[in-house]
Amino acid sequence: GGTPPESARPELGAEGEAVLQDLLRPTTVEIEPGRGGAGLTMWSFAAGTVAGVPDAAPTGRVRDLVAEQCRSWSERLTVALPGRLGRPGTSVARRWLPRLPEPYRQATAPDVAAADVEQLQRLDGTGGVSLRVLPDGAGPWYPLRVTVGGPALELSGFLPVLESLGLVVAEEMTFGIDAPSTNGAPAVLASVMDLRVARHPGDGSAIGPEE
Repeated sequence: GGTPPESARPELGAEGEAVLQDLLRPTTVEIEPGRGGAGLTMWSFAAGTVAGVPDAAPTGRVRDLVAEQCRSWSERLTVALPGRLGRPGTSVARRWLPRLPEPYRQATAPDVAAADVEQLQRLDGTGGVSLRVLPDGAGPWYPLRVTVGGPALELSGFLPVLESLGLVVAEEMTFGIDAPSTNGAPAVLASVMDLRVARHPGDGSAIGPEE
């Protein structure tokens, strides 16, 4: 499969490896990079199988698996958005993708980015704020995504709000999303904050993705 240089990844991922093991029961998996046309990095996957695997291996499913793993970050986001927004998802992806900075892409999984972009589109130009607790936290710490339809919130003002809700903040990353430049200095169109939060030690209640 071919993948643009933005996210060439020489692995199948944990889920992909589990599926490959289920389909082929390989003894070895070798991955070699190469260079294809249009600036694509080409990955060759060779699986050595054990005796007893049927000759008619499910090559179609294996091919689909490898193709999925070779999708770029941008392609994965573009595929995920219509699932959340319906047909408008494709045009929403075209609007926001060029504005998402590289540090954001490196730190954010495409499915999380799709939920961010859904909120960015909803809050666009309003200055509004959306908070989401992600379900993949390892308690007691959970990821909290704060999407803002404008410049990032000042932590000096926002942290006391979280503390008033009984939350403690351990980590914070903020990503500014710029609007197209009109006079040489792009304005901040929106922002996304990624925090790790937990309940205050004196609060026995739990945090969950529904909050």
